[in-house]
Amino acid sequence: MLAAFLRPSQSLLNFGPRVKSRFASTLPSVIPGVSSLGGIILSTHSGGTLHLPPADPPVGPSSTGVSTYKKSYLCPSTNILRTSAHVGIDFSSPENPSKGTVGSGPTDIPIPLARELSRGSALRLLATLTSQVPISSIKQIISLRGSIREGHDFTSHGNVINAASEVFVEVLGPEKGVGVRSCNGAGGASGAAVSCEVEVMVEPPVEE
Repeated sequence: MLAAFLRPSQSLLNFGPRVKSRFASTLPSVIPGVSSLGGIILSTHSGGTLHLPPADPPVGPSSTGVSTYKKSYLCPSTNILRTSAHVGIDFSSPENPSKGTVGSGPTDIPIPLARELSRGSALRLLATLTSQVPISSIKQIISLRGSIREGHDFTSHGNVINAASEVFVEVLGPEKGVGVRSCNGAGGASGAAVSCEVEVMVEPPVEE
């Protein structure tokens, strides 16, 4: 009776191969060529393509002659890759403003445009991540943090940052592409309407 209880069922034994065959062909990769935004082209989890802008260099130099901060940092002991905040840009219509407050007021950036800025922030984040590591080495989105310079009585922070989350799901799928998330209002002298930063777990490099 105990042996029968401990023996795995046939359905459990077959679970692994089914999962492997389902997702083996959906790993993201770089497609040869230059994207319409000037960066790389990624294949996505769903089999489509995503065009990225070029990755940004470190910011600086400062008065001391060194960069003031990096756009990303890969911790060699934890294999966690963290980014700085990336301001949202509407790549579909670059003439649209990226600075201001988000809301329903006459001078506010409306929510649909704010979502485009959020998506643009995610595209910039992916460009930074893929300049550091191969896209196929990203094991998991750990956290996504979004900041919105909100207008009076604005409460749709989650709706706006959803657009950034959806980009990571589009590329990495509904498991790897989803981590914990926080959305908050922000002021800031830069005036950026939407910005995001991300933290990911990556595969350790193969030792020679």
